Amino acid sequence: MYILDDLEKTRGKKYSVAVMSWTTATGKVIPLRIKYRTEDDDVAESGKIEILTQKQTLYNGIQFCFYECKALIGESVREFRLLYFPKNYEWKLVV
Repeated sequence: MYILDDLEKTRGKKYSVAVMSWTTATGKVIPLRIKYRTEDDDVAESGKIEILTQKQTLYNGIQFCFYECKALIGESVREFRLLYFPKNYEWKLVV
């Protein structure tokens, strides 16, 4: 069940990112790595993503998956959030 307090975690600035993911035979989508644009407009890639939590929900008629993740970004391990919108095949990084 999706708790409204968790909706706060989806708020923030959202950036479009490219995500390498794996889809299981049952349709579960698992993000593996992300590619993103740096402030210098270069393309950078994360290390392997560790998923801390994952939830699927429907909010205002929009289906999406919410992931809390951890990965090596640059030279340090950072926690971040990803949103996946299966209708559009679109990924967003939330900061």
